[in-house]
Amino acid sequence: RLSQVCEENVLKFMRREKESEADKHEREKATQKRKEKVTQKKKENLQRQEKQAQLDVETNDDKQKAGDAKKAKDGVFDDKRNKAKEAIQTTFEEHYFPSIQ
Repeated sequence: RLSQVCEENVLKFMRREKESEADKHEREKATQKRKEKVTQKKKENLQRQEKQAQLDVETNDDKQKAGDAKKAKDGVFDDKRNKAKEAIQTTFEEHYFPSIQ
């Protein structure tokens, strides 16, 4: 009777050992999966941030170009306006003050 009880206890112990090993293996698998998921998320976030940074740079470049174009256009406009003012002034002076010429 005693040897039978000992044998049963040994079998129970061995079964628990096997179950424990299987559980440990499953836990390790799950942990590895979680780590891979986190790594993948980090990569995706980094790519998204890089893409956004690139878009920001392009947007800033476009704004800069638009600003430069506006300044150039305004400069041309200012030049034309100044020339027109000079022409009017010259005409005015020639008409009203011919003796100065």
